[in-house]
Amino acid sequence: MTQGDVETFWQAGSWRNRIEGGEVMNGEYPVRSIAVAVGCAIALSRHVAHVVFDENGAAIHRDDFRRFEE
Repeated sequence: MTQGDVETFWQAGSWRNRIEGGEVMNGEYPVRSIAVAVGCAIALSRHVAHVVFDENGAAIHRDDFRRFEE
């Protein structure tokens, strides 16, 4: 994973997003699809990858937006 990628993950009963390396972003989401949409938009704007984890911490999906850099 590239430093600064966005991760969507499960924590304490809700879905969250963070920057790879630990910075947890504001927002807790009751369903994964909402957190994924938010995380994807953030990754796209930052030109980094977006990685989605399941409830057990296993990576289940990855989108790479670095190819869209201008």
